[in-house]
Amino acid sequence: MELLNLTGLAVSAAISSGLAGMPPAGIRSESNIQPETTQVVLTVDALSRMTAFWATFTKEPPQVRDVARLNNQKRLPIVLDLGTSGQTQVPLMAVDMVAMATKYPSVVADFKQADLTPEQWEQLRLSLYTATATEQVAKLQGLVTPEASSSVVGQNIAFLHAHQKELQELKATGMWFPTPKTQGGDDGSDLDP
Repeated sequence: MELLNLTGLAVSAAISSGLAGMPPAGIRSESNIQPETTQVVLTVDALSRMTAFWATFTKEPPQVRDVARLNNQKRLPIVLDLGTSGQTQVPLMAVDMVAMATKYPSVVADFKQADLTPEQWEQLRLSLYTATATEQVAKLQGLVTPEASSSVVGQNIAFLHAHQKELQELKATGMWFPTPKTQGGDDGSDLDP
């Protein structure tokens, strides 16, 4: 289950407290992915591979797709560069796909079928979520999004705007995306199925 609650007050609470999205006790990450060093520029090929992987992964038996995924969570800090407002770190609970691949041969097969490694998945997912969350938080706070920026995040925001078809194909697999809610309540729309 991947969770980034971008509702108006929840964003402020997550940003100010830094406590939202903490992993459950006893669950540790086996991944060494460092967000500040693994941002990559998204491409059509990358989104296609992500789509292929997630479409295959969702066909895993419930014991892997649901139970194991819940038992292999990690705290993934998303660093949002909000221009003159500075950088903000928003924690995200994410499936540790590196750990999943070390435990489940079928997940390795899913990655191979999509021509991805678990580490590439982690980098692409981080880059995708950072671009999506940066743009959404900037909009919620009335800031200019860094789309025109030459930064990796800015390039990724511009790329996602230009490649809505590919992004919609990825979303159609059921992969979760950070989506702000305009009203309170938990309708489950912020959860990775």
